[in-house]
Amino acid sequence: MYRNNHSQSVNENIREEQLDRYDSNYRILILQSKWNYDSSNALAKDAYLSLMNHYHIKEDCICIYQITQAIDLPYTAQHLINAAKKKGQPFDVVICIGVIVSRFEQMGDTINQNLMKITLETDTPIISGILSSKTNGNMELFYDNGKRYDLTNLGNYWAKVAIEMAKVHSTQRI
Repeated sequence: MYRNNHSQSVNENIREEQLDRYDSNYRILILQSKWNYDSSNALAKDAYLSLMNHYHIKEDCICIYQITQAIDLPYTAQHLINAAKKKGQPFDVVICIGVIVSRFEQMGDTINQNLMKITLETDTPIISGILSSKTNGNMELFYDNGKRYDLTNLGNYWAKVAIEMAKVHSTQRI
């Protein structure tokens, strides 16, 4: 917690109930690569259902867009974010989901770096759901930065992070 002599800490300015609230009208884009379709589709479905059932996001506020290659996620995310802004219906948050084979791990790093760059350029949070598999799409052997993950909860986790970041994105003042 950082303080200066003339202001309260950030934590003292934000009431607890503000942190627990969320808006069922958040506009959320789920962008999914079709590489390793069974795996990426299961993850996207989990995120979608969690947003609707747990966070009560309205179905018409969730857009799902599928593309062929994971390497195209950054361009597609940036293009759709900008198009939605021009239309006057900006996204509050984007979830990018892609499953790649570990021999393409460097590509995963490149995708993640570009997603972060786009997040900062567009002021739209992008949740990175880029995973690498030790085998071609084996759901039990997914790793991210060397850490093994239980995929049964990743879609739900990304939905949770998306809601948290949508709250941050919609904050006008603290």
